[in-house]
Amino acid sequence: MRARYLLGFLVGIGLIILVLILIVKSIIGPSQTPAKPLLDYAGTNAVVKMTIDGPEVSNQNHQSVQIVVNQYQSEINIISGYQGSVVSSKSYTNNQAAYAVFLRALDLAGYSKGNTNPSATDYRGFCPFGDRYIYELSDHGSDIEYFWSTSCGGQGTFGGNVATVNALFADQIPDYNTLTNNVQF
Repeated sequence: MRARYLLGFLVGIGLIILVLILIVKSIIGPSQTPAKPLLDYAGTNAVVKMTIDGPEVSNQNHQSVQIVVNQYQSEINIISGYQGSVVSSKSYTNNQAAYAVFLRALDLAGYSKGNTNPSATDYRGFCPFGDRYIYELSDHGSDIEYFWSTSCGGQGTFGGNVATVNALFADQIPDYNTLTNNVQF
């Protein structure tokens, strides 16, 4: 009988310890593994992407610009409406050496820095009269990193240098200014 009480007491203590561990983990937050340097993706099928989502207006007037870069090509897509209809697209050849330099520059500009909390990924509605910038790193369609920021400042999950990252992406498209000249931003 005494052994039963002792066993029950030990199980109770174990449960209390388990609950305390769970509480401490929830306060501290999920453990995050350090981000792999972007340069490590230069020889892979990984893709970096920046989307400039224009002001929140009617579906007919809404426009976005998306730049997608991998080791084989750089591509720009001009998108109309909220459902993502590509109205024009142009691509340019790329190579692993150029991609490696681009990834290194993005890394130094803080492309991989930001809040990884899944509940903060929805950028819709923020900075409605400005632009939202969405930054992605994916491999074979699986998101590795996903951050966003706005032209309104101080909003989003992105922790890097917005101006530098945006300029680096635009510089991957030789005639960026000509192609985006008629986009309403």
